[in-house]
Parts: sequence; structure tokens; C-alpha cells
Amino acid sequence: MMNPQNGEILAMATYPSYNLNKPYEAYTDELKGIWDTQDKTEKAKSLQAVWRNRAIADTYEPGSTFKTITASAALEEGLVTDIDKQGEFNCTGGIEVAGVRIKCWRYYRPHGPESLRLALMNSCNPVFIGLGQKMGVHTYYSYLEKFGLLEKTGIDLPGEAGSIFLKEDKAGPVELATISFGQRFEITPIQLATAVSSIANGGKLIQPKVVKTIINSQTQEEQEIETKIKSQTISKETSEKVLSMMESVVSEGTRKKCKSCRI
Repeated sequence: MMNPQNGEILAMATYPSYNLNKPYEAYTDELKGIWDTQDKTEKAKSLQAVWRNRAIADTYEPGSTFKTITASAALEEGLVTDIDKQGEFNCTGGIEVAGVRIKCWRYYRPHGPESLRLALMNSCNPVFIGLGQKMGVHTYYSYLEKFGLLEKTGIDLPGEAGSIFLKEDKAGPVELATISFGQRFEITPIQLATAVSSIANGGKLIQPKVVKTIINSQTQEEQEIETKIKSQTISKETSEKVLSMMESVVSEGTRKKCKSCRI
């Protein structure tokens, strides 16, 4: 959980958990049965796996959550101006890319005519593939860079991993298509949280931080950790449009069950 305005990490969790005061007793229930049979090297690996902060050290395919990035880039590039123009897009259940047919998740019953808002609400793959195609590799990668997805966030914690993308000159039509809806590349959870937070912050990409203030134990002098703006990902106008669509996803779209979620 991140404050979009200043990058403060308000909550970060990983599993399995362990007692920080007793890190060497961090073996999990699954390991208890074999713990005594492991040698020192195996035990060290087992402990390191439990200590690992997966929110910053592990990468994964973000999937459809990444469609917010594609939508933001498309709006910023002027490929779409009216997010509620019904029939601007049409889902036929799939789209042909370099001789490969990539299906919509609802290929058996296509979404049909859609606006950009409906496409995001429906999580419609073909629409976002089409937007990626219109942008092209170079422009799309420029937004990956603006959103900080081609480098580490610089969070003040050890062990941060970087993302895994094909180099721009190696990305072909199929690779661009799959990236556009969040597959066949890997980022860390903190990278995605940071990128999406910029949408909620008028397009300002803020470096995440877990330390707010450093207090000198001898003098009680306080040093505030400054908020670092890394880039302007999109305009405030674009961010407002994307936030409106994101709200529709939760209130009416494919994630409406989250409407009743409580933290």
C-alpha cells in the first residue's frame, strides 16, 4: 500500500512471515519435517527463501492490471480522446498479429462494440493489443521508461530486483501485442504499485520510500526524507480520465466484487 502523493509505503507484506527477533527460527511448517535432515547449505537456502521480500525481490507477469499503463499511453498520445465513445472499438473474440491469432479471454462470446472505458471494464485483450500496435514499439517503450518500468524504483530497502523486458530492438509485433495486455515480461510488485500511483498523482512518478524521518538518538535532530519526483508519466488530464475508468472497473466491470472489499 503506497501513498501516491509522496511515495510512502504504508504497508508491505510477504508470506511466509517470521519473527524478526528470531530470524534463524524462520523455517516454515512445510520445512519442519525435513529441517533436521538438511545440511548447513540447504538450511541457509531455506531461510533465505523465507527472509526474501517478494514485494521488491521477485518478478511476475502483471497481466490485465497492466492495461491501465497501455490506456494511459494511448490517451496521452491522442489515439483516443473520448473514453466513452461507444463503438470506437469492436471485439470479435480475437485479433490477428503477424499470423498469430491472440484470443480475448471471452472469445466464445465476444464483447462486440466498446468504448475505451468499456474495454477496460471488460478487460478486453484485442482492444489493448490494437492500441499497442498503433503506438508502435518505440513509442510504447518510451512510456515503459517514463513509468519507471525499465529500471529499479530505488526504494530504500536491500535486494530490489529489476524488470525483465525484451530489449526494444528485439521486440516484434507479437511481443508488443502481449506486452500491451500484461504478459510475457516480468516486473516487481513495487514497480507496478509505483507506476499506477503516478496515475493517481496527476502523472507524477514518485520514488517509493519506507523511511519518513531519521532521528539522531543523541541530539534528537530530525532529518525528513525528501519526496523525489522521478518523471512526469502522463498529463493530469489523462490521469483523471484513467482514474475514472479504473473506478468503473471496480464499480461496474470485471472487478466489481472488489467494491465491497475493506482494508
